[in-house]
Amino acid sequence: MTMKVYYIENYTIPGTAAHSIQVENNVKELSKISDVTLISYFEGDKIDYCEHIGLKIPPIYNKMIPLRVFHLIYHCLKNIHFEKNSYLITRSPIIAFFLYNKFKKIAIEIHAIPSIRDYPLETPFYLLTFYPYFYYLKDKPKIEWIVINNRLKEELIDRGFNRDRIHVLHDGVDLNKFNIDISREKAREILGLPKDKIIVSYTGSLQNWKGYETLLRSFKYLRNKNVIYLIVGGSKEQIKKLRKRYWDNNIVFIPFVDNNKIPLYLKSSDILVIPNSARYAISAKYTSPLKLFEYMASKRPIVASDLP
Repeated sequence: MTMKVYYIENYTIPGTAAHSIQVENNVKELSKISDVTLISYFEGDKIDYCEHIGLKIPPIYNKMIPLRVFHLIYHCLKNIHFEKNSYLITRSPIIAFFLYNKFKKIAIEIHAIPSIRDYPLETPFYLLTFYPYFYYLKDKPKIEWIVINNRLKEELIDRGFNRDRIHVLHDGVDLNKFNIDISREKAREILGLPKDKIIVSYTGSLQNWKGYETLLRSFKYLRNKNVIYLIVGGSKEQIKKLRKRYWDNNIVFIPFVDNNKIPLYLKSSDILVIPNSARYAISAKYTSPLKLFEYMASKRPIVASDLP
């Protein structure tokens, strides 16, 4: 009998953010061995390799991403008939809390423990939607915890969580997707990038803890060295501000692109950079960057922050 799994997330899927891509990849692989229903927000097309119950984001929640989880939970409780003896996977303790009695077993995936310093503007929302439910579910018999590295497992143990119910599943990458058979020159031709420059690239979202401005500030040391900095990611609004702050003909900003195009940008590069900042707990203690695995799969030299 095929196992029934519900994957419920407070994210836009498909999406350009790493968490959306990670969930989508998980769902795609799980769909090969089980009957999966994904419940999430969406914009544009839904995924087509499993049942996808997609919600449109109410305008009131556009700038309050953590709080829109209540709309998602309300929809699940009111409109979804969950199959008996099914399983839930989620990255949100609050979703597991409100839907606890609907499932035989629940796996909660934890990628970080939010801190005030990391998310100063969102701290009240995290206090509301993370911590109370995170600790309440600590000893509940249906709950299993999934973390992405051993350090995060040890921190949960230090906080009183049962060691035997914490499972380390490291992030990964689709090698076939990122190690594409294309030359650096051909990739640059397709993307319209100069063939006679050394291209140093960063791909991903532009959050402070990812240290992208450390990279940008370093350009002054390479300004006359035949080098281009290529920044692929961030919203159009972020890119507009950064172009003003770091204006230079040899710093190229490209807003978020479809993840399927990222391998081409990586293959066009000479050096790939992960400049994570040690000032933030999520960066210094918890993160397992998807981009690191993507960079490695692309077989390009990597310069990365010296973090644990």
